[in-house]
Order: sequence, then structure tokens, then C-alpha cells
Amino acid sequence: MDDQDMLTPRVPPKLRHLMDEPALAQAWELQVAARRAEAAKIGVLVDHVAACRAEHCDEYDFVQDAAERAAVHQAALLLGFSDQTTAITLNVGEYAREHLPWSWEAFCRGLIDMLRLRKISTAAQNLTDQNPADQNLAADHVQRLDPAAALEAIDRSLGDFQNWLSRFIAQLDYDAYTETCAQGRAERYVQFSHGTDGMSFIDARIPTVEAAAIQKRLALTARRHHSTAAEPTNSGEDDQSADGRTLAQREADLFSAWLRTGDTPEEGARPVEAKIMIMVPEPTLTGASNQPGMAADRSWMLAADQARALAGDPDAGHHWYQGRTRPNRADADVDLLSVTYAGRYPPAHLRDALIFRDGHCQIQGCTIAAERSDIDHQIPFDAGGPTNAANLSSLCRRHHRLKSHGFLHPPAPPEATGRDSPRDNPRRRSQGPPADLIHATHPITYAV
Repeated sequence: MDDQDMLTPRVPPKLRHLMDEPALAQAWELQVAARRAEAAKIGVLVDHVAACRAEHCDEYDFVQDAAERAAVHQAALLLGFSDQTTAITLNVGEYAREHLPWSWEAFCRGLIDMLRLRKISTAAQNLTDQNPADQNLAADHVQRLDPAAALEAIDRSLGDFQNWLSRFIAQLDYDAYTETCAQGRAERYVQFSHGTDGMSFIDARIPTVEAAAIQKRLALTARRHHSTAAEPTNSGEDDQSADGRTLAQREADLFSAWLRTGDTPEEGARPVEAKIMIMVPEPTLTGASNQPGMAADRSWMLAADQARALAGDPDAGHHWYQGRTRPNRADADVDLLSVTYAGRYPPAHLRDALIFRDGHCQIQGCTIAAERSDIDHQIPFDAGGPTNAANLSSLCRRHHRLKSHGFLHPPAPPEATGRDSPRDNPRRRSQGPPADLIHATHPITYAV
């Protein structure tokens, strides 16, 4: 593993600026020590289970299985977990140690935790399950996943890493991903579970693009009505309105009413038109490729056949943006990202372009969608900062307030630095769309 030394830095680049604070430096040392201890513990328990099974290698399989289950039970007593949770944890450790050397090494060095290792292991095993007839192809995919995932898991927050993992898996094999999505759609369902407290759970498995549209419409409708019904003294989204309901309660009421009657329980909360924003490669639209599309916030992918179906839906209102890159920035045509606009607030088409560019809040590790974030002036407008892409970036409300109070200093947008993304780490890793989704692509906004 020639590039294994990339895992050597004891402190990831994103954390180095925190090490000047003694308390944070000490906390990091303790965290690394705890992770290393956990890795060593898992390794010892994996060996213990394997040894217990090996003791009965000359006996029937059911005897070996029983010996293994007994060893797992012993490990569960030690860990304080259930037998099932312990078996899953040890299986992750065993699989990673055997098939994911990069990820296992990062875990043993204390650079990633068990949660991230489990996500990598699950993704790798799913890749194997997707290609049961071609184990060589599956092994190649796992070998490509392991080093990339190990490095990304070090630098990203858990939610951000999960989103990256979903994108990476979708890009490994377009056709396999399309087939997997088709199989998933065949397993759609709705289940109801009634509790003893007069409340119930509704569990539904439906295509992500449909769920995203429902989520967007529900949120917009509830927030619009909630803001008009809120008390003047309320300042937070979850504060109670004049009728005593929180925003979460209002969303639940709207959801129930729409399903039961197709109507809303109060006047003024009719469903609003909501759009979902998707980036789709041009070859996918023409049928020349099955490369999947991607949500603007980078949190989910869209299979090629679904993207083509949505693009050709005559009942949907489409707003198309064509994204292109040019070899020489100086030769670029004037476009909406290079124009400076009068006034404090960017026009709608520039805001859409920024949403596609940024995807989500530009603070390291934050996954709040750019659609739900504020468009912030890097240099304040009141201090002469221009309203253009080079001075604008997406910040969620929490991080925007921290920046406004001087506790946070976001990196400059890519137009101001020439970098691929305002969230690049020292390895220049792009946090924006993959290159093959930037070059000659058709990002689209989709009204549902």
C-alpha cells in the first residue's frame, strides 16, 4: 500500500488550527486514545470468536456455529451490548480487517470511529451483493472504495460522510446503480404501527425523488402558515404559534390531513408549489449514459431512468440551467455568476446558481441544504461588499450568526480563489459536484 502514509498525520488538516487551544488539544489526544483502545478491543474479541470456532473445526457445522454464538455472547456480556449488536460490531471489525486495509488502519490509528467504519463496511458488502455473478468486479469496486472512504471519513462529519458515500457508490457503476434503484422501487411499501398511547407510526419506503418533493411541499406549507400564525414575540421555528402548535406539530397535522382528505385542517395552509433541484449529466438525458443525477444539496442520487422520466414529464414545470466549464477562465463568457448586481439581495436566478454551486452550508462538516441557508456576503454589503458569486456563499442560519458575531471565518467562495470549492482541504478535495457532473451538464430545477 504505497500511499498508506497519507493516513500518517496524527491530526487531520481540518483540526490543526484547533490544536493551539490546550483543552482542545488534550481532548483530541483523549479521543484518539479511546478510538485506538476500541480498535484493539474489537480486534481481540474478533480473534477470540475465531479461536472458539476453530476449536471445533473437526465437528459438525452446527457445533461450530453454536461455539461461535457462545463466544459472541461472552463478548456481549463484556461489552454490555445485546448479542445481536455485538455480532454486528464484530462482523464489521472482521470484514474490515480482512477486506478494507485502509479503513481498518485508520480505525486502529484512532483517526476514525466505529460508526464510520461500519458505514464503510456496510457499503462495501452491499457492493459485493450487487455483483454476485462477477466477484472480480465487486472486489475491484471494494478496492476503489476503501482508500477513498478511509480518507474522506477522516475529514468529514458523520452526516457529510454518509452523503459522500452515497455519491461515491452511485458513481462506481452507473448500470449497477440503476438496477439497484429499480430493485428498491419494487420493494416500496407503507406500514402502520399503532402504539398504546393513542399515537401511531407510519413507515413508508418510496422513491427518494417523491419523498423529497413531499418533504419540500410539507415544510414550505407549514412554515408559511406557521409564520403568519406565530406570536410577534416568537423568534424560533419551533416556537409555539398563537394556536399553541409548534412547527413540527403543524407539519404532522398537515401530513395527516392531506392523506385523509386531500385538504388542510385550516384555511390559508393550502399546499404550495415546491421545487426540487437536481443536477443531471447531459448524456443521461439523451440516453447515451446511465450516470445518475444528483440533488443540489448532494444528499441523494437519482437513477438515470428516473431522471429521464422526470425530465420528460409533461405535467411538471421545468426550469433548465445549463452548466459548462471552460479551459481558460479568462475566456469565459459573461454569465450570471460573473455579474455584479445592484442591491443587497441576489436575484432568484443567481440564488439558484449559488445553490447548485454550493449544495449546502459552506462550513466544514455542515450538511444543511443551501436552499435552506442564508446567502451571505463574505465582505458585508454595508462595508462595500458586492452582490456577486465571488462574494456570496451559502451559510445556514446558525453558522451565519456565528460569522456575524465574529466567531467564525468562512473560506472565500471558489470564484474568489480559483479553487474547486470553498470547502477544499489541503488535499484540494472537491466538495462540490463531481467533475463529470460539472462538465457539460444540465442541472435542472424541478417543480413538483
